[in-house]
Amino acid sequence: MENATSVAVITYQSDNYSNTLAHSASQLNMSTSIPAKTPFLGDIEYKEFVRRWLEFSFMICLSLIGTFGNVHTILVYTRVEEMIKRSHVRTLITWLSVVDLITCFAVMPFETVTIRLNYSVSSNEACKLFRFIGHTTIMSSWLLLTVIAHERYRNIYSIFLGNNSVPGKCRKMTSWVKLKSTFFQHNLVCTLIIILSVIVSSPIFVFLGIVKVPLNTGLSATQCTTHKQYRGKLTAGFVNDVNPSHVPRSVADCKKKWQDLQAATKKKEATRRSEARATGGGPPPVCNFKPWESTVLQTLTKTQVEGIEGGVDTFEDDQFGKTVYAHKY
Repeated sequence: MENATSVAVITYQSDNYSNTLAHSASQLNMSTSIPAKTPFLGDIEYKEFVRRWLEFSFMICLSLIGTFGNVHTILVYTRVEEMIKRSHVRTLITWLSVVDLITCFAVMPFETVTIRLNYSVSSNEACKLFRFIGHTTIMSSWLLLTVIAHERYRNIYSIFLGNNSVPGKCRKMTSWVKLKSTFFQHNLVCTLIIILSVIVSSPIFVFLGIVKVPLNTGLSATQCTTHKQYRGKLTAGFVNDVNPSHVPRSVADCKKKWQDLQAATKKKEATRRSEARATGGGPPPVCNFKPWESTVLQTLTKTQVEGIEGGVDTFEDDQFGKTVYAHKY
């Protein structure tokens, strides 16, 4: 009787243990059959941010350095007395610094936020406003740089006109370069540039906005980008063409054309000199004197200079203790 009871207890314990193992296995199979949980939108944004961390860091550095540098430039050109007197440069550079300061202080921080929260930008007004300000300030910036370059060209070229280093016909054609720009003219040009940039950038209020973007995970995100109905249209293409991001390519093209022009000019000059030498003409050789030799020659009287016959004559100079060679052509 006791043996039968012990066998029944052992059998019950083994069956109970088998049922426990089967239940655990079934629970394990059920847990592994559950699909993976859908990632949150914040996790997707963070992965995108990690991928673009270099762009984010570069934008932060540009914003900080640009803000400090432009504020310093504005203070220097408005407070330092020597800079205030240079009105032909001060006005244009002050305008350029103000425009760049707006870009560094307002536009770049918004772009850094859109990099970090790429799929959850919800303010349609902020999207339109900051992108409009960005296009306006960047376009105004490179137009102001063009005006500054033109003004410096006029200042340098007017020196050659004043020294009669330019042929007569060319002086007549470019006599307007001698005209000095006034403070009012500079402010007027800068104001017109700002107005032009505002007009060209105004279509952004129509083309850009908050757009819902479907993700691969089944979630729906919102981005500040061009509306779908305007993508690929001629009007949207016009705004993209005037986008200042295309400026480096245009500058590279202009630089190449300028280098080609310089090479062609040098080639023509070399051809002219070779033809002149072949015909026995050409410019006379240039006599280059050292500084102390030029000083001695300046002390010579007109009679001594006119008395030089032929190629070379020598004069003993007591002041420098050297022999001066004077060439007459």
